Amino acid sequence: MTIWEQLDDTIRQFTRTMSKTYLFDTIRLDLILHFFLGVILTLLIRKWKKSPLFGFALVLLIQLIKEFYDSFTLNASVKESIIDTAVTVIYPFTLIIIEKFLKKTGRA
Repeated sequence: MTIWEQLDDTIRQFTRTMSKTYLFDTIRLDLILHFFLGVILTLLIRKWKKSPLFGFALVLLIQLIKEFYDSFTLNASVKESIIDTAVTVIYPFTLIIIEKFLKKTGRA
């Protein structure tokens, strides 16, 4: 077994373990990490480009590419991919709603 095959096997085992680990017996660790990934990406993108819509679109694109990759390498189900994507983009989507509300009320 080559080093790349060993690395691939290790990554698959790690992600399987992460997907089956629950915090407080209700929330998958994988979902918490997806949420934090969305927050971190959004904050980094917002430092570079101020538009919340652009941040949402870029986070969504990155997430969809990742889920596409997962569908071929980790055999993720469609349901898991949809949930992962929704959790990842909830923070940038919430920022869009808040900013629209603030602009509408004149507080922005």
